[in-house]
Amino acid sequence: MKYNTTKIDKLINYEFNNKIHNNKQIDLLSNSIKEYWFNNPIIVDKNNIIIAWHWRFEAAKKLWLKEVPIIRKENLTEKQIKKYRLLDNKIAELATDNIENIRLELEELQDIELNELYDLDITTLKEENKEKIEDDVPEIQENIIVEKWDVFQLWEHRLMCWDSMDKTYIEKLLEWRNENITHCISDPPYWIAYTSDRFEMIKNDNTILDYTLLAEKYTNWYFCMWTWYQVVEDWIQLVKRTFNKLTNMIIWHKGGWWMWDCARNLAQDFEILLVSNRNNKLATNYRWSTTWYWNQEEKAEYLKKAKKEDIKKLLENIITWQSIWKVWKDNWVYYLHPTQKPVEINQRVLENFSHEWENILDLFWWSWSNLIACEKINRKCYMMELDEKYIQVIIKRYHTYTNWQKTIKCLNRNLDINIITNG
Repeated sequence: MKYNTTKIDKLINYEFNNKIHNNKQIDLLSNSIKEYWFNNPIIVDKNNIIIAWHWRFEAAKKLWLKEVPIIRKENLTEKQIKKYRLLDNKIAELATDNIENIRLELEELQDIELNELYDLDITTLKEENKEKIEDDVPEIQENIIVEKWDVFQLWEHRLMCWDSMDKTYIEKLLEWRNENITHCISDPPYWIAYTSDRFEMIKNDNTILDYTLLAEKYTNWYFCMWTWYQVVEDWIQLVKRTFNKLTNMIIWHKGGWWMWDCARNLAQDFEILLVSNRNNKLATNYRWSTTWYWNQEEKAEYLKKAKKEDIKKLLENIITWQSIWKVWKDNWVYYLHPTQKPVEINQRVLENFSHEWENILDLFWWSWSNLIACEKINRKCYMMELDEKYIQVIIKRYHTYTNWQKTIKCLNRNLDINIITNG
């Protein structure tokens, strides 16, 4: 259908409009118009009196628009116009929302404004929709058979259930290795004493666990740690004290949405990765493969000759590999741990700061995605975790992810792993 544009000051609001639009509704539509423009023009009669979409007129005024798109219905009688207004307002109200589909769309979009608009309780989504994510994270089991000091061999990876601040047991964890442990990549407690109706306080989350000296003792190249804006300054000081420098600070842009039981304690949509390179050489050379570091003449020459696909690939490289990494966090409905990380973000850390078949030390293993990422891109992971229930989650997760093909065994006692993997 053809539409025209007209100056907004020529339009006339219908004085008997039967819909009242509040400020929140006008604000939402204003934001929509800013992002998508007018998908439905304002409908007016031959005298520029609004027949339908009065709230689009109000939103356009709020945005200080000078012109708006219109469709002019010049041949309608006054009776037809009145009937059109009433039908247009009422017909849409007769439809019924498909709550299940709305929940699925909201969960995928992870948009705070939309969720508040629909005001749905999507904590029930987990029971209503058993959709798999990534590699099918198993439930926490009721029957906990793992004990403190247990050591597990998961094919080429090793896991121990004990306090990661105890160097005696770190040495026990590492005593079977054949090569040096090259990198330390961990997700330590955030020192915020987080608790909620859904999760108990993470063990040791009420204190700062300075494990940098242990990382310095047992590894020799990259030190990478996730942290939180509230304590990042303290951690930067500790990293500099131990390793003399901070090499990189990566921002993980993980998308909006807090977990609903957190009272918005974790509402910020980013986390921080602190990196210290002790070897003064790069593990990868991805940055040098883009024009980001070329001089102006080289860039101009490249852009003159580059094809569309070359430009697209260049932009993808720059967006993907610079210091802000946009990776959606896991669907929070499936969270088994409040600081759960998606496999993709840990994989990106490994791809940037390690080589194939190198050994990775993870002293705070509740970011169990580190193991799956190591398995995917051929790194060997040595892990410490204090909480027995999370040990069982990852053993089952690894067993499922590897299609039941890789050996898992307990090294310190006779333990039937099938109780965990089949639980």
